[in-house]
Amino acid sequence: ITILNADGRDYGEFAIYYNSFSNVRNIRAELLDAHGNRIRRLGRRDVRDESAISSISLMEDGRIKRFEMYHDTYPYTIVVEYEVDYSGYVDFPGWYPLRHRASIQRSRYTAVVPSTEEVKYYLANSDIEPEISEEGNMTSYTWELKNHGVPRAEIRGLNWREVAISLHINTSFI
Repeated sequence: ITILNADGRDYGEFAIYYNSFSNVRNIRAELLDAHGNRIRRLGRRDVRDESAISSISLMEDGRIKRFEMYHDTYPYTIVVEYEVDYSGYVDFPGWYPLRHRASIQRSRYTAVVPSTEEVKYYLANSDIEPEISEEGNMTSYTWELKNHGVPRAEIRGLNWREVAISLHINTSFI
């Protein structure tokens, strides 16, 4: 994510949801100046682990890992990468690479499943084909979006979320 001015500061806030069926690991982030020089890396102490339980439910176990990456000199770039492992899941999370009023330099979504499982997906508003690779008894499906502009919403037209790219995926064992 490249932040061009103070109006984009909120794009430096990140939240990764997980629960008892998922595990967030290998969170990596770095902040780069306008010339691509590293200003700082995300430290372990920079990531907060918070409850995501609503005040009306006792049966939730959701949690959120939160962190912020800010700099006072613009423009700057934030590079973020993390992995989420799912076990006993009901559904894969969707991929929504675009944010309101923000273009994408690069966003990637990878699903790794047993090779014996059939993967079904629906990709809205794009013709990106997944890159498929096999390693041992696992198959990886990777969708990547590079250098994509802001979705154009027309006056009195569809909401930007309705014209943005989204991926919905499941397998035969769901």
